[in-house]
Amino acid sequence: MLHPRPIRLLALFALLTSPALAQEPEPPVLASVGNPPRLVDALRPVQSAARACIPESDVREWQLRVAFEGQRVVDVQTESVPDGARADAIARCLQRALLNARLASGEGRVSWPVTATRVRGNFGTGGLGLAGTGRGGGGTGEGTIGLGNIGTIDHGSAMGPGYGRGSGPRRRRTRPPRVRLSETTVRGPISSDIVRRVVRRHFNQLRYCYEQHLQREEGAGGKLTIRWVITASGSVQTATVTTSSIEDPEHRMQACVVGRFRRFAFPAAAEGEGISVAQMELVFRPAE
Repeated sequence: MLHPRPIRLLALFALLTSPALAQEPEPPVLASVGNPPRLVDALRPVQSAARACIPESDVREWQLRVAFEGQRVVDVQTESVPDGARADAIARCLQRALLNARLASGEGRVSWPVTATRVRGNFGTGGLGLAGTGRGGGGTGEGTIGLGNIGTIDHGSAMGPGYGRGSGPRRRRTRPPRVRLSETTVRGPISSDIVRRVVRRHFNQLRYCYEQHLQREEGAGGKLTIRWVITASGSVQTATVTTSSIEDPEHRMQACVVGRFRRFAFPAAAEGEGISVAQMELVFRPAE
């Protein structure tokens, strides 16, 4: 007959190790879409530092770009910061966390986009993250981390953390959603070539707006014309969508694009020169 004390200890041990009480692992904060597995490996060691940057109740997203020279981080740029208090401070904190990322191997200079968020939707169907179950959460196909059902190469599903090496019939390679400049007109001192160059530099932000929209309106595509005013200092004073053929009943994609344009910075005009008014047609096409 066992002594009562060991029985209580055994019972406590069984309770603590019960599968029903197993703690769900925290989803990663830093995620990458469509980037090589070596970037995923480099992000894992800095997840804790990034998690400390964002309050658990904050469900916004930060878009950053990390540049590596060989194995070392040489630059971290913020591509998109949400509105609201402390957003810039959080972005700076995330930049410091990413400066500690290291590639296992590397050659030359490479640059990849990274998303930071505390959304628990990183787990489950259609999630954006490095771990999970179902399409998108853990990735589908080979060579993708997963963003909903967009841009997959293979058919199959992956369980748990990883970059989703799919199993099942192989599909042809797909082209990701595309953004293209069409007609551009500018009235004022700034040239249309400079305007187009600045907008192209921020294509990743516009593509992000479109990819988010494709999760709501699958297969949507078309043309969007935006008009904005550039001040003499180079900042954007106002921006509005004048026409759009894209299915967007709640105008959420339009609001996203306008918000990005309002953050663009253009070269300042020479002394004595005034504002410029630019209009541009953007063409959005879904994955093929």
